[in-house]
Amino acid sequence: MGISTTALGTGTWTVSVFTAALAAQTFHMIEHVAQLYQHGILGWSIPASRGLVFFLDFEWNHWFFNATYLVLLFYVFLQCKFYDSNGPASQRRFACYAFNAGLLVQGYHVIEHTVRIAQFLQTGCDPCKGILGWYFDGVYLHATLNTIVYALPLAAFFVYGFHSKMLSIVGRKTS
Repeated sequence: MGISTTALGTGTWTVSVFTAALAAQTFHMIEHVAQLYQHGILGWSIPASRGLVFFLDFEWNHWFFNATYLVLLFYVFLQCKFYDSNGPASQRRFACYAFNAGLLVQGYHVIEHTVRIAQFLQTGCDPCKGILGWYFDGVYLHATLNTIVYALPLAAFFVYGFHSKMLSIVGRKTS
């Protein structure tokens, strides 16, 4: 059982925001698993490996989604005081570090997509390489980045007991 979210200074809104962010990232991960299958197993090219909802696979969509996910994670970071080493976060140091590492990687991920948007506007490339795409396969690169920014905050979600708080919120609304 994790620390009570009351001890973290979080309320229903913060728990709901964190849950919604992770739920959206879950669906985003399904798309990346589909792209991995298309590219790695079926041998499709990077441009052909568009996932299940291929009509949403364009540069602006990825930038908007990743920027929104970053903002939501940053909101949770501030509300839960994950930056305060003397606060409740110190009681579950690993989860605090995991969340913060996920937030930092997501910050870089948004930079990567911002560069891709600039490349798209300059050249019309689709998909664009971004920064690391010049050195690594884009499908594997973004699947890795998305896995990191999903797994680390998800670990904090469970360690800190957000799942229990969310279940109690849902239970109150259904009764």
